[in-house]
Parts: sequence; C-alpha cells; structure tokens
Amino acid sequence: TSQFENTTLISQTTKRPNITFCYSKTLTSDPGINTIKNVSDEIFVTGSSRRSVNLWNTTNWTIIKSYTETNDVFSIEYVLKNIIAYVLFISNEINLMDITNMNITKKLIGHPGNINSMIYSPNNYLISTCDQKYIFIWNTTTGLALKNFTSVSIIKSMIFLKNGDLVTAIASSITIWNTTSWSVKASATKHTGNINVLALWTNG
Repeated sequence: TSQFENTTLISQTTKRPNITFCYSKTLTSDPGINTIKNVSDEIFVTGSSRRSVNLWNTTNWTIIKSYTETNDVFSIEYVLKNIIAYVLFISNEINLMDITNMNITKKLIGHPGNINSMIYSPNNYLISTCDQKYIFIWNTTTGLALKNFTSVSIIKSMIFLKNGDLVTAIASSITIWNTTSWSVKASATKHTGNINVLALWTNG
C-alpha cells in the first residue's frame, strides 16, 4: 500500500512577515507514490508502489522519464549531480541511477538484511541502515562501503543537524553521533514507544 494517493506536493512557498502562502498541485499521473525527492527547482523524482522511478517536470507537472523496477520503490535520496540512490521494498541493495538517461550506474551491496532508511550526508557520504541493526557509510563515487558498525536496535529514521552530527531514532531513544569518529555523543529516551520518524525544526 502506498503512502500517498493522489499526492499533493507543495511547489512554491512565498513568505511575508507572519504570513506564508503555499501553492500546491495534486499529482494524479501516479497514484501510488511512496517517496519524493527534489532534484532542482524544475525537477523532482518519485518512487512508486507501481514499481517505477519517475522523473517529473514542475513546469507542466508531467512525468518526463520513467524506469520500471521489479518491486515497489521504497526510498529515494538525491546524491550527486544527476545521480539518485533508491531502494526497493524488501531489499538489501541500493541502486545508484543517472537520471539523465535513467540507467543504473552502480549497486551498493553489503547489508546483511533489508534496508530501513538512508540519508545523504553533508560530507558527501550515503548513510544506510538495515533490519539487522547495521549502519553503513558509502562512498557513492566508488560504490564501496567505507565503514559499517552495529547499533543496539533497528534504526528507522535519520536526520543531520546543522553542525554535521547525525541523529538516529533507535527504538524509543534518540542518539546523536559524531560523524568524524562515529562515536555516540549523546542519547536520550523520552518516548514510551518506538520512534518511527525524525524531523528537524528549521529554527533549531
């Protein structure tokens, strides 16, 4: 089941003192969108429960390129110029794709279990986690894993702070990592249940 049916995407935001105006568009060309990632002001890419990676033009809100996969597309990250990383549902591989021709350029292989989350770091590494509690740090130029280590539990969500630290949701705890030494800087448990999603407040 997809996360969004007839997805509404905010295409432009105009800010004035104490007022925010948003212009939105409802996407009906692909009613099975699971994940969306912005590539530029004119282009964004979506992953679909209809087993496709779609490239959209925001000028006329149409799909300009499409690639058919073997399973649902679970997650997408914009990596480098014209390169995206995406993961299929129930998969331990990450695909790197050149969106100029929709060709897969590399496969990042190494996770012992299905991938749960991934994020592209400010220092140009791809970070991914799997259901076997592993964290992998990838060089997306070479396609090689630079480092991998285990967490105390499955990580379902990650965000980066402005100072470059990585924040992960591990079970009911929030953990902050130093991304130079990959050591834990701080950890806090306030939730009574498992944390599913993290978000960064823009003024914090």
